[in-house]
Amino acid sequence: MLKTFCTIVFLASIIEGKVPRTDVTVSGISAGGSMAAQLHIAFSSEISGC
Repeated sequence: MLKTFCTIVFLASIIEGKVPRTDVTVSGISAGGSMAAQLHIAFSSEISGC
């Protein structure tokens, strides 16, 4: 439930423009790391980091 709440808060702040898109980072380990790499490649103009 906490994960869902955090996701809703994050998406709401992006939509309202409170978080600059260049300040978004994605990270993870194991399968999460693979997902982070795929997201970074797919959305490299909107997500910071490697």
